[in-house]
Amino acid sequence: MLSWSKIGWRGAENATSCPLAKTPRYEVPVASAEGREMSQQILKDPDLSLRLRFEQLREQWDEATGVIANPDVRFAHPAYQAIIALGMPVVPLLLRDMELHLPPWFAALRAITNENPARPEHRGDFAALTRDWLSWGRQRGFFG
Repeated sequence: MLSWSKIGWRGAENATSCPLAKTPRYEVPVASAEGREMSQQILKDPDLSLRLRFEQLREQWDEATGVIANPDVRFAHPAYQAIIALGMPVVPLLLRDMELHLPPWFAALRAITNENPARPEHRGDFAALTRDWLSWGRQRGFFG
């Protein structure tokens, strides 16, 4: 049986270690030749490993905090804080995710970039705040 721990997946008999961006060693279960190929691709492509790590943390955060209304509690969750710890390389992923799914990455983006492009008149307007951040990201070349 597989289970998640602070150092990664445990319980996989056939696992390979894979370094993920700014994280301790994580073990990725490998059950087939296809899985081994994917592990090798992760090791060769740091952007892929960052994207996989981000998606893993995002899913963990969503599952743990999806029903919690208090943003302070949601943003204090360890997975959200781990996303912030990924630093500037994760900013394009946050912006793209915000564009596609509208999750509240405002606090993470402010913490990582030390910027806040949100206009004061947009306070409380989720769609307008999202547009402000997406415009900021495009102006700085984080995504097209």
